[in-house]
Amino acid sequence: MDAILNILLRSQSSIMKNKKQMALITLAVTLSTSLFATEDSAIKNSITVNQLTLASAIQAAQVSISTCRKNGFQVSASVVDGSGQVQVVLRDTTASAISVELSKKKATTAVHFRKNTTQLADLSDTAVGRSEGVLMSAGGVLIKLDDDIYGAVGVSGSFGGATDDQCATAGANAIIEALQKDKAQIKNLETTKSNEPVAEEQK
Repeated sequence: MDAILNILLRSQSSIMKNKKQMALITLAVTLSTSLFATEDSAIKNSITVNQLTLASAIQAAQVSISTCRKNGFQVSASVVDGSGQVQVVLRDTTASAISVELSKKKATTAVHFRKNTTQLADLSDTAVGRSEGVLMSAGGVLIKLDDDIYGAVGVSGSFGGATDDQCATAGANAIIEALQKDKAQIKNLETTKSNEPVAEEQK
């Protein structure tokens, strides 16, 4: 009789334990489903990309080249977009042929690492710095406003990284200033619109 009672008690204990486990599993599934539902509802189907116009990209390259000309150098200037795709490449009259490719690499490197190439000097002699298509020499400058990266300017051919960087910075700054004016104008328009009196509905 005692043996039968022990079997019944163990069976009941096992059932209670299984019920607790099932309850925990159900709770976990419920929480997980709720979490994924919340995440799914927040998912967007598109993103906003900051893209320079062709005119702006050309201006950045032209300003870079003209700045180097004033310093007595003829260079190549490349402008890439925020994903590293080339938008514009200009080579001054007597700039070396190799400066074209080097300017592209500098601009692309700046965008991919989200830093001016002067800030990447410590990585230049590493495996990353020696990767194909990467050039961490001075002369790659981001076109960046606040936290938004619109692209980068790369300059090569002045036979000195400092001058390349100076010219690329001039080109980038010309566009950044224009972007700042655009942003201020948009803000003013939004402020003006929000201050306009709301017309009363006709009865």
